[in-house]
Amino acid sequence: MKYDKYRFTLIGGDKRIAALARRLAQSGHTVNACMQSEVLSMPGVKIYSGYEKAVADCDVIILPMPISRDGEHILSTVADPEEQIRIEDVFTYAKRNNVKYILGGNIGRKIVDAARDKGVELIDYSLSEQFLQSNAEATAEGGIMVAMENTDVTVKDSNILVGGYGRIAKHLARLLLSLGAHVTVSARRCDALSHAESIGCDTVRIGDAGESEKFKAAIKQSHIIFNTVPSLIFKEEFLGEKNNSVYIELASCPGGVDLRAARDSGMKIIFAPSLPGRYSPESAGSYIFDSIYQSLNERGIFI
Repeated sequence: MKYDKYRFTLIGGDKRIAALARRLAQSGHTVNACMQSEVLSMPGVKIYSGYEKAVADCDVIILPMPISRDGEHILSTVADPEEQIRIEDVFTYAKRNNVKYILGGNIGRKIVDAARDKGVELIDYSLSEQFLQSNAEATAEGGIMVAMENTDVTVKDSNILVGGYGRIAKHLARLLLSLGAHVTVSARRCDALSHAESIGCDTVRIGDAGESEKFKAAIKQSHIIFNTVPSLIFKEEFLGEKNNSVYIELASCPGGVDLRAARDSGMKIIFAPSLPGRYSPESAGSYIFDSIYQSLNERGIFI
C-alpha cells in the first residue's frame, strides 16, 4: 500500500493538537499551524499568523476537539480575542481553495449545518469507538488528578459518588476502586447499576422516588463527587443545607448540578473540560492521529 505525503493545516486547539502536529511532521507530511501557541518552536511545522494562507497551502484541515465552545469561533489557546477565527470563514476559504477534507472533534449540530451550507465535507474524528474508549480512559485519569489537586484527603478510603455510568464513568469507577475508594454510582438504567454492582460499587437509581433519601445521603457523605451526565441530576432538593464535598464536572454543558444551590450548600465546584489535553496530551494526540488515519483511509487517503 502506498503512503503519500500530504499538506496538513492545523488550526487552534490545545497540547493535543500540538502533539498531533509533531506526529504528522515526523511522518514526513507538511504541517502548517495557525492559532496554536504550543507549536511555536516545533521542528518541521510552519507557523502562519493568519488562517487564509494556511488554508490555501493544504490538502487537509484539522480542527480541535471540541472545535468550538461558542459554536462560532475555533477553540484556541491563543488568548487575544481579536485573533479569534470564525469557523464559517475557514469553511469559506476551504471551499474557495478546493480543500476536500476538514476534520474536527466533538462537532455540534450548528457547525455541521454551517459546513453543509458552505459545501464542504466535515468529518468528526471523535466518533470511532476506539477513540471514544481511549479518550474516556484519559479523561478518567485526568479526573482523578483534579481530585487529588483539590482535596485534602487520599483517594484511598474516600467516599466518592459518580454521576452516570457511560464510558468515562466506567473507567473512573474501576480506577477509583483500584485505589481503595468507596465508590457509589448513580444512574438511571438498571443494567448500568447491575454492572456497577458487579465490579464492587454501591449504587443508587436516579429518578426512583424510593431512592431519593439514599441519593441525598450519598451526596452528603461523599468527599468527592464526579459528574459525567450533561443534564441536571444534582438538584437543589438533593443537596441539603451543608455540604463540604468537592464536585468535579466532567460532563459537557450544561453539566449536572444546580450551581446556585450547590454553592449555597458550601460545595466546591470544579469545571474540568478537555482533561486529556491538560494531563496526557501526547497520548491524546496519538488517539487523534489514529482516528484521523482511519477516517482518511476510508476515503482513500493513506497517511
